[in-house]
Amino acid sequence: MSTTGTPSNAIKEYFLLSDAKATSKKVTEDARSALARRLGIARQRAEAADALWSNGHTAEGLRLAAQAFEETLDAVPELAVAAGLSQPEPPPAPAAVEARDAEAAKDSESDSDSPADSDSDTDSDSDSDSDSDSAADSAADSAADSAADSAAGAAADAAAEARPSWASVLQVRGLSSGRLADVREAHQALTATSLPALDAELEASHGELFQKLVTARRHVDAALSPGAMTPREITLTQASRIGFTALVAALVAVGLYFALRTPTGYEATASARFGPDFPPRNVIDDDHASEWLLPDRSPGWVEVSLSPPERIETLKLLNGHNRHYNDRAVQEYTVEVYANGELARTIEATFGEFQPRPQFVEHALGIDDVERVRVNVTSWHRTGAALAEIDWE
Repeated sequence: MSTTGTPSNAIKEYFLLSDAKATSKKVTEDARSALARRLGIARQRAEAADALWSNGHTAEGLRLAAQAFEETLDAVPELAVAAGLSQPEPPPAPAAVEARDAEAAKDSESDSDSPADSDSDTDSDSDSDSDSDSAADSAADSAADSAADSAAGAAADAAAEARPSWASVLQVRGLSSGRLADVREAHQALTATSLPALDAELEASHGELFQKLVTARRHVDAALSPGAMTPREITLTQASRIGFTALVAALVAVGLYFALRTPTGYEATASARFGPDFPPRNVIDDDHASEWLLPDRSPGWVEVSLSPPERIETLKLLNGHNRHYNDRAVQEYTVEVYANGELARTIEATFGEFQPRPQFVEHALGIDDVERVRVNVTSWHRTGAALAEIDWE
């Protein structure tokens, strides 16, 4: 059964294994086992050839690659017969039968000319009659031989047509013209090449031959493999291919979702921080004891992004103090509120005096679709700036 066609047909065949199912119905269990064994031996030799070639034993590797290729190619007629792609040798053609009968008649006539008949002939027979009889016999012999040869040739041609070559079988099995050309080229190259016995005798052409044999064997194996699969193997292969593809598709879909989706939740970023223990996310962790700290005596900013955008009625800020030390806090600051991609509000304010136990400061907003809130620190208390929380309602 041919599996050639459009890419969509190739994809369908990969998942449905229609060719393997149809072939398995035609191939008996004994034929399938024999084909599977032959292909298995060829694959084993191919693996050994690759190992030897990779480890520098090139002569033996090439020899095994040639054996693997020939073994795989020898499996083609086996599958052809098992799957009904060829017919038994036909009976002799009528011309052959006629030639055979003519030859038998000639032999019988020759036998009838006994010595007794020869003695009864008179000496008066002329030399010309003897020559005429001899010429007639020779002509008859030549005609019979020619007819026999023609009949034999016709019978051979008919038998060759009844048993398709491996090339025609591989075409029926769905091997593309390009791959079939690779197989032909490898076969011709192997036939025309004398394989080296020693690694030192290897030439560049032998390396090319090795690659051709490897590629061609894989082409033939792929075309024959469905005929060696049992119904159970077909079912398991189909299930594994569909399952694996579904898993890959699911992973790709999840990856695309996370790559393309708009992030949800809140994210805090800042212009700088004092150290790894005081990151900007501390201002949105609902922990009043954790704080975001700027480097010593430097201005900066911290920003909170909202996804999806929200309406904020009231913005609440909790100043820091750097617990255990009480040496940092924000003094003057500016709040920038962004909505719909634009700056919607700017607020300038101050926390006033330093407080070891600061309280929330509120700013009324009443703004829809707020995307970002940035707090710009313009001045600080003591060693530097610190901010504990940014919250909203």
